[in-house]
Amino acid sequence: LALAPTALSTLGLPEAALETFPPAFLDGMTALGRERVLGDTGPNAAAQWWWPNTGWRADAVLLAYGKSTEAVAALVARVESACVAPQCIAHRIALERIPEARGDRKEPFGFVDGTSQPVIRGTYRGLRNADPIHLVEPGEFIIGYPDNRGNLPPAPHLDAVHDPHNRLPIAADCDGFSRTIVDAPRDVARNGSFLVVRQLEQEIERFHAYCEAEAQRLQGRLEQPYRITPDFIGAKLVGRWADGSSLVRFPYESETALMRSRAPVLQPRPTARPTSTPETGTPILSATTPAPTVVDAKPALRSSEDNDFLYGTEDPEALRCPFGAHIRRANPRDSLVPGSSEQIAITNRHRILRVGRVYAPRDGQRPGLLFMCLNSDIERQFEFIQQTWLASPAFHGLEGEVDPLIGDGSVGLNGFTVPTRDAPLRLTPMRQFVTMRGGGYFFLPGKRLLEFLKD
Repeated sequence: LALAPTALSTLGLPEAALETFPPAFLDGMTALGRERVLGDTGPNAAAQWWWPNTGWRADAVLLAYGKSTEAVAALVARVESACVAPQCIAHRIALERIPEARGDRKEPFGFVDGTSQPVIRGTYRGLRNADPIHLVEPGEFIIGYPDNRGNLPPAPHLDAVHDPHNRLPIAADCDGFSRTIVDAPRDVARNGSFLVVRQLEQEIERFHAYCEAEAQRLQGRLEQPYRITPDFIGAKLVGRWADGSSLVRFPYESETALMRSRAPVLQPRPTARPTSTPETGTPILSATTPAPTVVDAKPALRSSEDNDFLYGTEDPEALRCPFGAHIRRANPRDSLVPGSSEQIAITNRHRILRVGRVYAPRDGQRPGLLFMCLNSDIERQFEFIQQTWLASPAFHGLEGEVDPLIGDGSVGLNGFTVPTRDAPLRLTPMRQFVTMRGGGYFFLPGKRLLEFLKD
């Protein structure tokens, strides 16, 4: 359960406590200033969203999970029966089940999704020899814990007089020598996180048609071992091949294609045939069709391990993964200052934990992604990535290029450059591939705040 500011107020959180929440959360995603920050203008403007709209507002988001479709349906039915107010459930978004195999977890354009995620220190993954370039502190996503700099950021708080039953924990930044525990402010957000939700409709046919057209137009522009195919164009835009393998490690073809070309082959082995017939023992002087033997090729890297690369160290000129590729923008790693551990630390101050799913389209809708992410600071993490890296036309020294997947097709901002050894390839200006259809900022509360609001 994630709550908007209106829900917190309706449930009884005092106004003075609500005002201690970050401005980005209080303003909401549809505020005038935030629309410009997020690029939600033109065809992405809030006036054209499916939700929320002029008829209703999104006060809360309830995410229903279960081990089976039947379990989710039963949970939703219980929620519906508990809703006594009319129009309590204003909007529904059916989500697709996540496949068991990682290679089957694809977003609508056909690319494996979720390959690169931050690893939280102290969790199971964080204790299993996690790659240090992805290791972050719990406070980057969960409020009330130290962040990557070892600090406890100021958290929303409440005067003790409003918590007579002591439901909420003592604020971490309380000076224990200046007041008694009874009078100390209470921490409203401990063990909570901010949830960003954005419903993104994807133009699948348009995306693949563009890749097909560009592959045909650019045939012969690159020498072997490059092969300009629709898959190659799509990989350059995204930064990974459709199977999830990275361009940094697999610049010429995907890992799947490479393994297929190196698959075990059958080669003749003349001595494998019998030297005489079993019935008569007559010697066989020649073997015109020798029996085959299997020759194994050297195995390629697994894409599940293909996430420990550094752009600046391994691909400083972007000859493999373009500067403007989606994943290089969203997480530059050391790209801006090659080989710098400080740059990696700076980049990791802007990580988000993605928890989105593919949604099932309704009648008349196109498929897409319900993007969701958790972060403890909306401005420093999600909005920074969106504004400074993805939507910046001058990212990494580029000119007139925004992220190819979130751009709205504006003239002068819809170009894309593929660096090569000879000369950069300029792709044809792109139309819009992804359209914003709804979203909001919500607070995912800890159990103690829920107990407080219940009282």
